[in-house]
Amino acid sequence: MKLVKYIVVLVTLLAVFNGCYYDNVEELHPDIGKTCDDTVGAVTYTANVKPIITTYCGSTGNAGAACHGTVSSSNLPLVTYADVSLSVDLNLMDAVNQNGNASDMPKGGGKLTDCQIGVLQKWIDTGKLEN
Repeated sequence: MKLVKYIVVLVTLLAVFNGCYYDNVEELHPDIGKTCDDTVGAVTYTANVKPIITTYCGSTGNAGAACHGTVSSSNLPLVTYADVSLSVDLNLMDAVNQNGNASDMPKGGGKLTDCQIGVLQKWIDTGKLEN
């Protein structure tokens, strides 16, 4: 009878301790406390913004040519500096922040990272430099 009690206690302790683990914040959230290198220094369309727009909105990437490429089903191409600069006035940041004030972008591709949104916002805040 004592052996059964010891086994029950042992199994219970193993179950309790097996369910506990240490969450390492750095492993769970590797970006906490890190800065976005792309927002350090000058942010320009050519160097910083165009790669994001091309990948997620323009002629390549998950949005493809049909969304904001040269053949734009949205009637809002995001191919040139002028296109993207104009889109800022048409709620670009509402769309990428997915705050409900504009259609969420990129459409069907999930939200841009905080770093990518930060790059776009810094570009706007510093005067939308082209080069």
